[in-house]
Amino acid sequence: MNYLAIDTSTDYLSIALLKDNILYTREDNGFKTHNQNIFKFIDSILKEASLTLKDIQKLVCGVGPGSFTGLRVGLSAFKGFAYALDIPIALFDSIEAVALEAILKDKLQKAIVVLDGKQKDFFYADYSLENNKLIRNSEIKLLANQDFEGIFKGKTVYGYLQTAPLANKVDFKNNFFPKAEYLIKLAQMDPNNTSENLLFEPNYYKNFKINKPKKIISYI
Repeated sequence: MNYLAIDTSTDYLSIALLKDNILYTREDNGFKTHNQNIFKFIDSILKEASLTLKDIQKLVCGVGPGSFTGLRVGLSAFKGFAYALDIPIALFDSIEAVALEAILKDKLQKAIVVLDGKQKDFFYADYSLENNKLIRNSEIKLLANQDFEGIFKGKTVYGYLQTAPLANKVDFKNNFFPKAEYLIKLAQMDPNNTSENLLFEPNYYKNFKINKPKKIISYI
């Protein structure tokens, strides 16, 4: 099966394509350029694999938690592909991709994972891999950065925070951002994950603060 996957929940744009068990990837660290690079990267990766969008048999999206704008950019693009070309789409929490990478890379049974919340806070959950299925053992929680060391003291934590908290007593591996290739692995592990409703929204797991516009004073 030919898979095309995307995650835009963090500062990193991650796109992956799997064809005949050969993996093609594109990554970029630049939040403000996600909307500029998505279609360029998809076009590039399809050409490298000698495919067109019509050859894709399943789309896979990371749906958050993470950046409000970033998530909407990535999901809007893939919703368009799914609708226009009638391609099945699988949805996974972006934080699941981080958990799976940590467990597989470091050969763990369980992993504590975090993702940046962008407002001096972070998302947290812990996962385990059981019978080739990723199991979430806690709710996804939103916590303040100041609580990082107190909660995770003496533990190993995987994930990505744009500004890592000063936590000398926590083994924080801060280079695990959600990667599209692990979304594909999740889709392979859960082949029945297919969204019939293309009106789905990102899983924000928080209420975003909207700043009021500044008062404009006219001297005319």
